[in-house]
Amino acid sequence: MEEPTLGSLDWTCHEAGNLSPRQVLRMANEGKFPQPVRVTEGNERQKGRIAFVRSEVRTWVAERIAKRDNGRSDRAAGGSLAQNDGAAAMPEIRNAPQEVDSKDLQKVDRDWSRPGPGRRPAATPKSR
Repeated sequence: MEEPTLGSLDWTCHEAGNLSPRQVLRMANEGKFPQPVRVTEGNERQKGRIAFVRSEVRTWVAERIAKRDNGRSDRAAGGSLAQNDGAAAMPEIRNAPQEVDSKDLQKVDRDWSRPGPGRRPAATPKSR
């Protein structure tokens, strides 16, 4: 069996899909992510350094991938995301229109060029 090794918070953020450190710590506090290990005690001002067990983080990533793949096979069999572990259905992603009418673009440009609620008028050059 492999010896457990620790990964820094930066390594963990990268390994978990480029999550922010704040997001990783929030998920760990909520029990949705592996718990960190305190590496140093720190002092009254700073809490000290933390790290994560690399194998636990990799297992968490593998579980997320397996959950995604199980959802795909359920949908292929006629199921939906809503039936998979009570997870909420993901919103449908629609394609943007392929053609754009140039008249609509001109109208939008004119609308945004006028001052209105929440919009500042265009800056005027200062006179000397």
